[in-house]
Amino acid sequence: MKKISNEDIAISYSIATDRIAKISSDLYEELFDEAGVTATCNAEDIEKMIIDHRKLINIEFDMIRSAASQYRDDNKL
Repeated sequence: MKKISNEDIAISYSIATDRIAKISSDLYEELFDEAGVTATCNAEDIEKMIIDHRKLINIEFDMIRSAASQYRDDNKL
């Protein structure tokens, strides 16, 4: 297996953090309707949105953790 380089880990971090930013933007957009008015104030609806988006963000955090772990292992850090 190829040893992960600094450039490789930078790419992995970039992909994951870009996805986190998109997920956050998507959540923000879902909180408003087309006219820019708050789409919902229902606590249950908002909680479901947060849970759904948190799951997606956690996947990206796991990607960062995994890349960092592989980099440490490959580079004996």
